Amino acid sequence: MDEVMKDIHDIKPLEVLDFTFLWNRYGPYILVGLLIILVAIAIFIYIKKGKSKKGKSKKEQVAPPLLLPHEKALMLIEGLPEMGSIECKKYYFKVSLILRGYIHDRFGIDAIEMTSEELLPDIAKLEFHYALYHEIKSFILFADSVKFADKQADKETMGKDIYFLKSFIEKTKVNESKTEN
Repeated sequence: MDEVMKDIHDIKPLEVLDFTFLWNRYGPYILVGLLIILVAIAIFIYIKKGKSKKGKSKKEQVAPPLLLPHEKALMLIEGLPEMGSIECKKYYFKVSLILRGYIHDRFGIDAIEMTSEELLPDIAKLEFHYALYHEIKSFILFADSVKFADKQADKETMGKDIYFLKSFIEKTKVNESKTEN
């Protein structure tokens, strides 16, 4: 039986680790690193508090005026570049976006995200006068042909379309005063 037990060795005694060696060698680096991290956190918090105070005071001082949908659309139309100074296609992209934005803001239809084929049935549900619906439909379809089929429009047509757009906005605007929240 003694022959079988030759590969078993006695357990070694516990060794005492000397942490003073580790602390003496790496301790100063650890302390400096912790100090740098604490200073960085303090600076970050100081900057965040400063920005939030500045942001609040600016918001309190200057509040943007609330615009009604028709005011916003008419302001955007006035901001359009001159008809001759911009490519026809880009011009109709801008005009179409103004119209779709107005429809979204005024009627709650997600016109900006819709295709014309999706938009026109929703506009028909708004119960416009028959003539007004057909005018807006022809405007949208013409704008699409300029934007996507490279149809050209002269300055006179562009001027008539802007006049129609302003007229449509005036006919469909809500007569209400601004309300402050």
